[in-house]
Amino acid sequence: RLHNPFLMVDMDKAVDLILNTISCKKTILIFGDYDVDGTTSTAFLTLFFQSINVETYFYIPSRKNEGYGVSKQGIDYAKYIGADILITCDCGINAYDEVSYANKKNINVIITDHHKADDQLPEAHAIINPNRKDCAYPFKGLCGAGVVFKMALAICEKGGFNPELVWQNSDVVTLGIAADLVPIQDENRTIVHHGIQQMDKENNTGITALLKTGGLWEKNITVGRLVFWMAPKINAAGRLGDASRAVKLLTTKNPVYAMEIAQKLKQENN
Repeated sequence: RLHNPFLMVDMDKAVDLILNTISCKKTILIFGDYDVDGTTSTAFLTLFFQSINVETYFYIPSRKNEGYGVSKQGIDYAKYIGADILITCDCGINAYDEVSYANKKNINVIITDHHKADDQLPEAHAIINPNRKDCAYPFKGLCGAGVVFKMALAICEKGGFNPELVWQNSDVVTLGIAADLVPIQDENRTIVHHGIQQMDKENNTGITALLKTGGLWEKNITVGRLVFWMAPKINAAGRLGDASRAVKLLTTKNPVYAMEIAQKLKQENN
């Protein structure tokens, strides 16, 4: 029921660079926005790369000190760790100066975003965004997490990996879809259907902790309940402290650590 991910402009270019980076054992930095869509996108990509035995780094900017979108501090961090490519999640479509700054530091930028694009685009290596004016992708309602989900499926298709590795983390993507209030139609509906099944299986340690601390344990999980009961707690991470805690929560395998973060986010949200 899903559209071919390669119908998105620049998907080929992005996937080729990522597969080449992986085969050369070079370093990847995932740069995500600090809201729920950005942190779930970052967590999903981190988990996906782990599942194909690729270690990555991630960076979430400070809402207070860096503001929205790609930051020069994040690019400096990419340079510091020796990253060859920087993949943005849920941001970057208007990051003209920042992409130019990254280019000067010899860091290839792949932008994944869903926000409306201007006529002029940043000079990134690839820009994957169904809402680019020159993109004929048939479904325009993807959020940032949905876009990286499609990119992961494209990596599997071209790299020969099992697409089940993508679907096993559809629960994390579902959280991003719900929180970003995109229409639960078309591809979003399919992903959410599978994602809620994954939540019921307690597939993700962090999501299970959020269900337990958020009053959703042993209740029917619905998109509405994810929007009002779970998403605000993840948003609290960036509003009252370090938003990277949301990524750590969604990527940890340690249930004690997950409960510690989930309890803290519940207090901060209150």
